[in-house]
Amino acid sequence: MVRLYIENQEVELDKTVTFAITKSFEDLANPTNIKNDWSKTVAIPFTTTNHRIFGHIYSPDKAVVSGGSSYTGIYFDPLKKLDFRLEWDSTVMMTGYAKMNTIT
Repeated sequence: MVRLYIENQEVELDKTVTFAITKSFEDLANPTNIKNDWSKTVAIPFTTTNHRIFGHIYSPDKAVVSGGSSYTGIYFDPLKKLDFRLEWDSTVMMTGYAKMNTIT
């Protein structure tokens, strides 16, 4: 089972969510080169839990409450990168940053 965590909060996913992950190895002969993984845009379903994680946001230009210790909930700022972790059967497949691009 695939699980997505944003700022250590589990995002609810449904069967329509897919993750297209690209792995890149710059030069296998030189292990000091940087290895990069990235994924394409992912559409997260509208659920009560996801709505709470993203601060009940309807528009990326909403007013942002500052001063919180997290970037989720009422402190969600769509301009900030959020830590994310993608797991498959409790194995971490990818970690990095997530950013909200659009709301539909």
